Amino acid sequence: MTSKTVPAFVTYGAMYYDKSDAYDLKQYVYWSFVMNNKVEMLRMLVSSTTPKIDWSWEFYLFNSTEATDLYRR
Repeated sequence: MTSKTVPAFVTYGAMYYDKSDAYDLKQYVYWSFVMNNKVEMLRMLVSSTTPKIDWSWEFYLFNSTEATDLYRR
């Protein structure tokens, strides 16, 4: 294989560890990343004996008006 035949993947993401949630005082890890032109967001409960994905969201319908609208960010 050469550099021209090897596929290249680029991923943008972030992670946040919340030691004590403001509503239920539990520990959560939040993830956000871009995949297939969509923004994926997940929250994982980590204070239980078995980690559990508590919720997940997918954002994919953005237009230029929404991208510049301060009230929808």
